Amino acid sequence: MVQFSASLDEKGQLTLPKELRERLGLSEGDTLVLESQGKRIVARKAPPSGDVHGELAERMARRFRDLGVTAAEVRVAMGWTRNEPAEASGG
Repeated sequence: MVQFSASLDEKGQLTLPKELRERLGLSEGDTLVLESQGKRIVARKAPPSGDVHGELAERMARRFRDLGVTAAEVRVAMGWTRNEPAEASGG
Protein backbone atom coordinates (compact mmCIF):
# COMPACT_ATOMS: atom_id res chain seq x y z
CA MET A 1 0.00 0.00 0.00
CA VAL A 2 1.27 3.45 -0.91
CA GLN A 3 0.20 6.36 1.24
CA PHE A 4 -0.25 9.97 0.15
CA SER A 5 -1.12 13.06 2.12
CA ALA A 6 -3.10 16.15 1.19
CA SER A 7 -4.40 19.13 3.14
CA LEU A 8 -7.86 20.64 3.13
CA ASP A 9 -8.04 24.29 2.12
CA GLU A 10 -10.29 26.92 3.69
CA LYS A 11 -13.24 25.73 1.57
CA GLY A 12 -12.76 22.11 2.63
CA GLN A 13 -11.38 21.21 -0.78
CA LEU A 14 -8.58 18.77 -1.30
CA THR A 15 -6.07 18.37 -4.12
CA LEU A 16 -5.01 14.81 -4.79
CA PRO A 17 -1.27 14.41 -5.39
CA LYS A 18 -0.36 14.07 -9.07
CA GLU A 19 1.22 10.62 -8.56
CA LEU A 20 -2.00 9.32 -6.99
CA ARG A 21 -4.16 10.77 -9.79
CA GLU A 22 -1.88 9.14 -12.36
CA ARG A 23 -1.88 5.76 -10.56
CA LEU A 24 -5.68 5.76 -10.45
CA GLY A 25 -6.20 7.15 -13.94
CA LEU A 26 -8.02 10.21 -12.63
CA SER A 27 -8.34 13.36 -14.68
CA GLU A 28 -10.07 16.72 -14.43
CA GLY A 29 -13.83 16.35 -14.29
CA ASP A 30 -13.84 12.79 -12.94
CA THR A 31 -16.24 12.11 -10.08
CA LEU A 32 -15.17 10.26 -6.96
CA VAL A 33 -17.42 8.30 -4.64
CA LEU A 34 -16.49 8.89 -0.99
CA GLU A 35 -17.41 6.46 1.77
CA SER A 36 -16.73 6.77 5.47
CA GLN A 37 -15.54 3.63 7.18
CA GLY A 38 -15.10 4.41 10.83
CA LYS A 39 -12.51 7.19 10.92
CA ARG A 40 -11.33 6.45 7.37
CA ILE A 41 -12.43 7.90 4.07
CA VAL A 42 -12.42 5.55 1.10
CA ALA A 43 -12.45 7.23 -2.31
CA ARG A 44 -12.96 5.50 -5.65
CA LYS A 45 -13.72 6.60 -9.15
CA ALA A 46 -17.45 6.78 -9.88
CA PRO A 47 -18.77 4.36 -12.50
CA PRO A 48 -18.71 5.66 -16.08
CA SER A 49 -22.49 5.74 -16.18
CA GLY A 50 -22.51 8.13 -13.23
CA ASP A 51 -25.08 5.84 -11.60
CA VAL A 52 -23.48 6.05 -8.16
CA HIS A 53 -26.69 5.10 -6.37
CA GLY A 54 -27.26 2.14 -8.66
CA GLU A 55 -23.74 0.90 -8.05
CA LEU A 56 -24.20 1.25 -4.30
CA ALA A 57 -27.50 -0.62 -4.49
CA GLU A 58 -25.78 -3.41 -6.43
CA ARG A 59 -23.02 -3.65 -3.83
CA MET A 60 -25.55 -3.74 -1.00
CA ALA A 61 -27.66 -6.35 -2.80
CA ARG A 62 -24.60 -8.58 -3.20
CA ARG A 63 -24.00 -8.35 0.54
CA PHE A 64 -27.62 -9.21 1.27
CA ARG A 65 -28.01 -11.92 -1.39
CA ASP A 66 -28.22 -14.60 1.28
CA LEU A 67 -31.30 -12.81 2.60
CA GLY A 68 -32.92 -12.75 -0.83
CA VAL A 69 -32.85 -8.97 -1.22
CA THR A 70 -32.63 -7.75 -4.84
CA ALA A 71 -30.82 -4.65 -6.10
CA ALA A 72 -34.18 -3.20 -7.18
CA GLU A 73 -35.58 -3.65 -3.68
CA VAL A 74 -32.57 -1.88 -2.22
CA ARG A 75 -33.01 1.04 -4.65
CA VAL A 76 -36.70 1.37 -3.75
CA ALA A 77 -35.99 1.11 -0.01
CA MET A 78 -33.32 3.81 -0.31
CA GLY A 79 -35.65 6.05 -2.33
CA TRP A 80 -33.24 6.31 -5.28
CA THR A 81 -35.43 4.86 -7.99
CA ARG A 82 -37.28 6.79 -10.66
CA ASN A 83 -39.77 5.01 -12.89
CA GLU A 84 -38.10 1.70 -12.13
CA PRO A 85 -40.45 -1.05 -11.01
CA ALA A 86 -39.33 -3.02 -7.99
CA GLU A 87 -38.98 -6.76 -8.37
CA ALA A 88 -41.32 -8.79 -6.23
CA SER A 89 -39.66 -10.42 -3.26
CA GLY A 90 -39.98 -14.13 -3.08
CA GLY A 91 -41.60 -14.20 0.32
